[in-house]
Amino acid sequence: MMCQSCLTAMQRADHADYRDGCLGCTVRKLAHMEHDDRQRYLDRVQHLCGFEQRRELVQMVREEHARIKKLRATA
Repeated sequence: MMCQSCLTAMQRADHADYRDGCLGCTVRKLAHMEHDDRQRYLDRVQHLCGFEQRRELVQMVREEHARIKKLRATA
């Protein structure tokens, strides 16, 4: 589930190229979204796929935030 854009983002915290259909890109995009926009997206996920999918996606975004924070601290 990693595309070239995700691989580049592993080295650059501010990488903002997202590919359609890539889960990693979707998670990164959500991590960079404004809070309100992210909540609206997560509400749609919950409506279409259920609460468990939303919860899983929220966890992935938290992990992405932590990854970005760590990457910025080492730069």
